[in-house]
Amino acid sequence: MENIMINLADEHLGVNEENKETWYIKDDLAADFALDMIREKKAEFKRFKMIVDAKIDQLMEAMEKEEKEMKKGVSFFEAKLHEYFSSIDMKKIKVTKTQGKYTLPSGQLIMKIRGPEYKRDNDKLVEYLEKERPELVKIKKSPDWVKYKKSIGNVDGVAVDLDTGEKLDCIKIVEREPEFKVEV
Repeated sequence: MENIMINLADEHLGVNEENKETWYIKDDLAADFALDMIREKKAEFKRFKMIVDAKIDQLMEAMEKEEKEMKKGVSFFEAKLHEYFSSIDMKKIKVTKTQGKYTLPSGQLIMKIRGPEYKRDNDKLVEYLEKERPELVKIKKSPDWVKYKKSIGNVDGVAVDLDTGEKLDCIKIVEREPEFKVEV
């Protein structure tokens, strides 16, 4: 159906393969045709995307299932290796300050010695440090851009503080092209 409409419209509007690059819109009928073509192209893509998304969902589901099986198997063998590591004579394990290591031909069993985790309430900690150790409190400064932007002028592509008249080397103005939109 789509090809028939395109062929009829192309024939009526004088569009063929040779002049597709030079074809232009010269009246409301041609403009309306272009809007119809945009709508059809978007609908065609939407249908294609729905199919691809469904296939992606199907593949992701299969991958997640396989990943779950892999993690289950790895977890089983890691637990058994941990049990085995715990049963090895300590004289055979190379122990350093931060870990114990037992080497096998296919890999290494490593027990990391970890320090404690410090769970903290940052708000309470900052409050404490402000009173007792203010040198340990960081203060991050940033401009209030929303307010300051209103005070900036564009004079021949140069940012100027409208209140002081100073040129602002710290701000670069980048002109942008207008954005054209077609709504169907």
